[in-house]
Amino acid sequence: MGQVEASAQLSIELGRLRLPDPDGGEHRLADLWAKQPLLLIHLRHFGCILCRQFASRLHAHHREFAAAGVRVVAIGTGGRRYAREFVVDQGLEFLLLVDRELVSHAVVGARSGSPLGLLRPQVVRAGLRARAEGHRQGRTGAHPFVFGATHLFARGGRPRFAWLDADYRDHPPIDQLLAQARDAAALPMVSRPQ
Repeated sequence: MGQVEASAQLSIELGRLRLPDPDGGEHRLADLWAKQPLLLIHLRHFGCILCRQFASRLHAHHREFAAAGVRVVAIGTGGRRYAREFVVDQGLEFLLLVDRELVSHAVVGARSGSPLGLLRPQVVRAGLRARAEGHRQGRTGAHPFVFGATHLFARGGRPRFAWLDADYRDHPPIDQLLAQARDAAALPMVSRPQ
């Protein structure tokens, strides 16, 4: 699918959700974009080699997002212990939340694929490239066939960018995310219904 239109309704529906972090804290999504732009990444599951690769790329550019005034938060589909291991394994500096029931994934419209989709040549090649970069497949999570998504919200929750992964390997380019993040950070705050 790739880049899609960012719906104004999305921030209202997502903003109501509360999700736990690996340490048991709970976060209302609307609070995360209340004072600064938010780059919200929906990952498949914490063991996915391609999700690990994408998280690693985000981590490598975390300081650039922070310098632009944009907070990065990822949501994955496993349990808290599984998420904690993912944070440690990846050395992540950004907040990771857990959505065991895929509630937020449903709100953003994340799609799902078939097990056979994992065997598509472009997905296999992407996995081999990730392995060559040093990433490893971890334990498969409870929802291995859900795709990811990426959304950027300006201060106050105004949606600025939306991307729905088209398959298991599909993620937006980091340079495009950085450019979008810098643009969102320059916008004045607009209050959204909470």
